[in-house]
Amino acid sequence: MTVLPHRFDGPQDGPGLILLNGGAMSIAAWDPVVAGLSALRVLRCDFRGQLLCPGPPPATIEQHADDVAALLDQLGLPALHVAGTSYGAFVAMALASRHPARVRGLALVTTAEALTPEMQAASHRLREASARAAGGDKAAAAEVFDGLFAFAYSETYRQRHAETLAARRAAADRLPAPWFEGLVGLFGALLAFDPAPHLQAVRACALPAMVVGAAGDTVFPASHSRALAELARARLQIVEDSGHALVVEQPHALAALLAGFVAEVENGVRA
Repeated sequence: MTVLPHRFDGPQDGPGLILLNGGAMSIAAWDPVVAGLSALRVLRCDFRGQLLCPGPPPATIEQHADDVAALLDQLGLPALHVAGTSYGAFVAMALASRHPARVRGLALVTTAEALTPEMQAASHRLREASARAAGGDKAAAAEVFDGLFAFAYSETYRQRHAETLAARRAAADRLPAPWFEGLVGLFGALLAFDPAPHLQAVRACALPAMVVGAAGDTVFPASHSRALAELARARLQIVEDSGHALVVEQPHALAALLAGFVAEVENGVRA
């Protein structure tokens, strides 16, 4: 079995926390968040199909969760806290459902209790554009980035970082074909995923859980964060001044929430 590319940060004896990527992320995007988690032993990994693990991704979110469980087995890790954002939050739900003994606490960031129609439509569009980009269509590569930026970032963030985002878009056609091929598979798994049975399992085992939403998230609006928190019997936190890409827009706020959540669970306080 493939060992997922991974990285550790923090003290060897700190409480363990794994961070699970959004669909188009790689582990480097977590750097500003990890900087605020210095008391924790933080593990990051790329999923199969992502930048550091190119090749065909699994066909389902559940298989991604099994990959993560296998990584924990290979590293000899006991149960640890799990935080996932967007796509990674769905993987975290499945991990907690299928491998509950591996999860001490569950943090679900900028996600929802079900795929919204907006997310389904965007995923279909981006999957089709990614397939064309994988075949060498440079215009499609730019289309993928336009779509990702449009739903990931708030308007305020896009204005403040216009030059940086423009440079990233301009470099889109230099990304290798396997990156776009990976996105095709990742979006396919996302479109086939049903969170409901996994959330039922999380609720049944009374797992300490926290849901973190973003006030400006247009993909999974705060109303879906509230619905998710109710279904998972989780604490709800809504971060202001951020769109869907909370990891990027408000990393310090997210780090503080994750650190506090882990500390409370470790100290036996229900989230």
